[in-house]
Amino acid sequence: MKEISILVPYQSDNGERDISFNWIKKYYEVVMPDAELCIGMSQSSPFNRSQAFNNAAKKATRDIFVLADGDVIYNPDIIQEAVHLLDNYPWVIPFRSVINLHQDNTDRLLQTEPSWPLNTPIDHYYVDNYYERFAGKLMVMSRDTYISSGGPDERFVGWGGDDDAFVLALETLCGNYIKLDRDVIHLWHPRTDWSNAPNKEANMELFGRYFQASGDREAMLKLIKERKDSV
Repeated sequence: MKEISILVPYQSDNGERDISFNWIKKYYEVVMPDAELCIGMSQSSPFNRSQAFNNAAKKATRDIFVLADGDVIYNPDIIQEAVHLLDNYPWVIPFRSVINLHQDNTDRLLQTEPSWPLNTPIDHYYVDNYYERFAGKLMVMSRDTYISSGGPDERFVGWGGDDDAFVLALETLCGNYIKLDRDVIHLWHPRTDWSNAPNKEANMELFGRYFQASGDREAMLKLIKERKDSV
């Protein structure tokens, strides 16, 4: 994994997320010691996930980017499988199912030493099988693909829309992906969704513009160029 930079977005909550995140950092150090771990911080409030990913990308020195949320873990073999597929696809969604741990199972996991396989049973959870293009937990692509797509749009602030917009930009500007029939494990934390998301109206409006530009290279490039023009 010496060619891989793992980009992880983060913002401290001085609470449960910090505890989980510190465990996950150690997980990477133990399970993927040869990969470069790049933590990207968000300077905005509410949290700007796109900004955090882009800040992580600025730290990265390697040619393959793994974009991983700071609350997921997974079998490292799926990353190797995804990397091999980059010979034929510009980007890879290396999972289909999300195993959502309940709080008690997450607490038990965080009391163990990080490893793969895990040192505690996964026995209290529910599974989400999201829509086909869902890539909000884990993506793999080359550095060049990340740059060509413009990276995640920092105009998305708070929760929602940023990952789906990024997928549409990747499809339109870089080409089709392949999705693996694998799973990721999502650690418990207090839930945010569209019902309680900060800045949701602006995020939904911006995502709608990405949806309209989808499949139209010129329109997508124009939409992405607005980011620089608004700085």
